[in-house]
Amino acid sequence: MKKIALVTIHNAGNYGASLQAFASQEVLSRFGAVEIIDYRSDYLSINTKLFRFSFKFRAMLRVGKDVFRFFNRRRILGKFNDFTRSKLCLSAPYTTKELYSATLDYDYYVSGSDQIWNPTIVSEVDALDPIFLLDFVESGRKVSYASSAGSYVFTAEKANLISAYLSTYHAISVREKTLSDRLESLLGFDVPSVLDPTLMLTKHEWLRAMSLGQAQKKNPFILVYALKPDRLFCDVVGYISAKLGLEVITIDQSPFLKFKSDQHIKDAGPEQYINYFATADFVVTNSFHGTVFSTNFNIPFVSVKPIHGQNRITDFLKLVGLSERFIQDIRDVEKISLDVSFLNSDCALGNERARCYQVLDGFFNTVEKNSHDC
Repeated sequence: MKKIALVTIHNAGNYGASLQAFASQEVLSRFGAVEIIDYRSDYLSINTKLFRFSFKFRAMLRVGKDVFRFFNRRRILGKFNDFTRSKLCLSAPYTTKELYSATLDYDYYVSGSDQIWNPTIVSEVDALDPIFLLDFVESGRKVSYASSAGSYVFTAEKANLISAYLSTYHAISVREKTLSDRLESLLGFDVPSVLDPTLMLTKHEWLRAMSLGQAQKKNPFILVYALKPDRLFCDVVGYISAKLGLEVITIDQSPFLKFKSDQHIKDAGPEQYINYFATADFVVTNSFHGTVFSTNFNIPFVSVKPIHGQNRITDFLKLVGLSERFIQDIRDVEKISLDVSFLNSDCALGNERARCYQVLDGFFNTVEKNSHDC
């Protein structure tokens, strides 16, 4: 069986990173035995620490918040660590220096399925991380699967740098069509866009993988999940809550909320996160993965314009024919139906899953064929 090393953001203490890493592992396991390289980036690993110390002013405020929510943070980090240990197949841990000197024995090295090419995500100084561009690989075939730069726009210097790194890859795919277009212009060849790996698993597969069986729920509720909620988001939550008259449950690690919520869940682990999305009656979110899971699980939702990263959400909603669910103004939510038909989006997702597996089949088969030809 082929040995596949996956290099991704797998342990950053957030739902998107943990769940996409698991889903990537599941998808790639169709092509061989997958092991996630346990890369310990100093910058990304800080989010797994109980107190996230740094000398920057904003980081000092963050430490104050961590102290204030010490008990909740300790519980949630324990749940993320349990998820990482039980659900992810990890290599030995490596620092950057150790990876460059390590003797590794994999047939394929796959980077991707998160914002690994977004310098603002992977670096404190707005720099690309060469590890996520597989610069440490001396022998083996390099493949990009659903890599993302989010909404980041490369400078000319960074564009030349990423072009040089990617010239050593055997096959490249990315997550967003906008990044696909940028890279095709930069590299001069087709760069297919593929689904976020969390969408490659159906609701049933997610529940089974998380050992949830039949997802458990008590009373009807609106699930609220946001990254940096602003005034518009709070207004949308208030409107939906008044319209539906259901209990509001919020997943948010912040000590306080800026809107009314009946339950404030501050320590949900990845499995609980999946269960809340699977059992909600309606979702209000401004998160890409919140939008993705709502759609995949057929839960009526609205996706409110976020402060950053809007293109990831709008690209996806356009793909599945649900662009009207994107809210840019409070008047938008007043105009749309709170009911959603998922017939067309389910069909679109089914077709996209099949296409994405064809892309991956082509990548691995092409790589394999080229290696034999050589």
